[in-house]
Amino acid sequence: MKAWRYGKFEIRAKVPSANQGILSALWLTPFDKSWPPEIDIVEVLGHDSSIAYFTNHYGSPSNHKMDSGQKTNISLADDFHTYSVIWTANDISWLIDGKEYYKITSNIPDKPMILRLSLPVGPDWEGDPNESSVFPQSFSIDWVKIYQ
Repeated sequence: MKAWRYGKFEIRAKVPSANQGILSALWLTPFDKSWPPEIDIVEVLGHDSSIAYFTNHYGSPSNHKMDSGQKTNISLADDFHTYSVIWTANDISWLIDGKEYYKITSNIPDKPMILRLSLPVGPDWEGDPNESSVFPQSFSIDWVKIYQ
């Protein structure tokens, strides 16, 4: 398994259309399996695929903190988009299709991280599927590029 400390991470993906109970997630977690830190490149809640969430988790398990931003009113499920994070020792920037939407300059993690791509069903944040949920669903990944 490969881990990186800093770099540019790009994933071209298409999230599922609005569907209660699923969460599209592209994220970085420590290679050593500690937590936090965690860098969420993008998370899209299944019930509203028009909001992209960006988060940096830091602190400790007993004192978890986070910095987060979002981009609203964007049709993420209609087509493929390129989700990126540029992580340096001094800052983290979040981009969609090459446009920066969020940036932080404090609490920057410095641990080697691994990349995760996931589509969990029924996570705490999104809630469980309900009678309106349609399955199967897919999270289409076109490509992944990592620059260091």
